[in-house]
Amino acid sequence: MPLLMFISGYFFNISLQKYSFKEILIKKLKHILIPILFWSTPFFIHSFIKLFNSGTLSLPDLLSAFFHSYFGLWFLWSVLFNSCFVCFINKILKDKLIFHVLSIFLCLIIPFGAPYLFMFICFEIGYFLSKKDFVKIINNNLIFVSSIILSIILLFFYKSYYLCDVSGMNIFSHPYQSIIIIYRLITALIVSYCIISLFYKFPNIKVLDLFGKNTMGIYIVSMYLVTALLSYLIKLLTFHTYIHIYIILISIVECFACLLITLLIKRINFLNKLIG
Repeated sequence: MPLLMFISGYFFNISLQKYSFKEILIKKLKHILIPILFWSTPFFIHSFIKLFNSGTLSLPDLLSAFFHSYFGLWFLWSVLFNSCFVCFINKILKDKLIFHVLSIFLCLIIPFGAPYLFMFICFEIGYFLSKKDFVKIINNNLIFVSSIILSIILLFFYKSYYLCDVSGMNIFSHPYQSIIIIYRLITALIVSYCIISLFYKFPNIKVLDLFGKNTMGIYIVSMYLVTALLSYLIKLLTFHTYIHIYIILISIVECFACLLITLLIKRINFLNKLIG
C-alpha cells in the first residue's frame, strides 16, 4: 500500500502541471469514484441479502452494511482524498510549504483513521520526491544495493505492532510512538524505492510493466480475494513470530493472482474502463 501511494503522489505532480483544479477533480471523480461505487455494490447487495434472510433488517444494520461495503476499498478512497486535498493546496493555496507541513503534523496527532493518515504522508512524500531529481538516485547502483540490504534488515526486525492500524499514528499515544512512526516510514520508503528502482533498471521486464498499468485493478480484485480467503489467512498468520515474512510471501502470491484475474476481467469491454 505505501508503495502504491508513493507512486500515486509521485506521478500526481505531472497531472497538476497539465490540468486545472476543476479538471483534476472531474478526472478523479470519474476514474476513481465511479469504480469504487461500482465494485462496492456487490458487497452491499450480499450484506443486504444476509440481513434479509436473518430477519435483522433494521436501519442501523443497513447503515453499518452500507459503510462497510462502500468503504471497503479504503485505499482508493484514500487516493481520491489525497489527490483532491493536495490539488487544493497546490492550486488554491499556491503550494505553500507551510500547508503541507501542517497537514502532515495533523496526521501525527489525530487519534483515529491511522491507515488513511499514514497513506496521506506517503502520498506527500511521493509528491515532494517528484520535484527532486529522483532518477539520479535510482540510477546510483551503490544506493540501490545498499537499500536492498537495509530493506532486508528493516523487514526482519519489523513487528506486527508497528503496523499503523495496530499502533496508530498519534505521536502522543505511546512514549515510543514517534520512533515507531519514523521506523515505519523509513521502512516503507526504502522498500518502495527498491521496487520503483526495479521498474527503471529493468524496463524490458513485461511483468513489472503489467503491474504498473494494472495497479487499481489489482487492488480491487485483492479486496474480493482477501474477503473470500480472510478466515484462512487469519488462521495461517496467527501466532507466527515472523508474521511480516509470511505477509510478504502471501502478498507476492496475491499480487500475481490478482494481476491474472485483472487481465481476464479487462477482456470484457464493459468492465475494462471500470477496473483501471
